[in-house]
Amino acid sequence: MDTVCFDIPKEEAEAFNNNIFDCENEKTFIIEYKSVKSGKIRIQKEEDAAWIYGFAVDPLFQGKGIGRSALTNVVNLQHSKGVNWVHLEVAAENAHALTLYKSCGFESYGTQEYYEFDLNTLKI
Repeated sequence: MDTVCFDIPKEEAEAFNNNIFDCENEKTFIIEYKSVKSGKIRIQKEEDAAWIYGFAVDPLFQGKGIGRSALTNVVNLQHSKGVNWVHLEVAAENAHALTLYKSCGFESYGTQEYYEFDLNTLKI
């Protein structure tokens, strides 16, 4: 799912996911639609807050309300567990996801920019 939705190389995605499966405060859930794996969502719990990472719905299944349903279920579950805040991470250029999150009641409270340096361009 990370490869399809986030353009992460398969080996890198597998290594990352194998690493976090052992984390006690993080859980990854597979989203199913009509018994077919159609997405995933990772939830990290910290005191009175939950963080959503790696939330993705396969493009073949988008537009069917799957993401909205999964997100609503996660928010309701966290609320029932006494969590006061649910945060999520999203790429600022992902307009589709931003529209979904805002329509579900999420509000932006900060942004973060990332920079990279391609060491292959370094001339020594």
